Amino acid sequence: MIKTEALLYLVNSMTKPEKKAFMVAADNKKVSNYLKLYHLIIKDSEITADALRDSYEALYKGASFDTSVNYLY
Repeated sequence: MIKTEALLYLVNSMTKPEKKAFMVAADNKKVSNYLKLYHLIIKDSEITADALRDSYEALYKGASFDTSVNYLY
């Protein structure tokens, strides 16, 4: 879970311009699982690693949480 916690810290520490730049860069690609994970983190900045995993797996059945975390990180 350490990588998930690091990802939460990383995304939550991004400035508004950095978040905008990320979304502009990701906008050219199709909506993928790692972007869905990013949106879950942005939606709730106080989410814990366990709650994030539960939310992701409940919303996106069949998608690999660990793979999405590794790709986004």
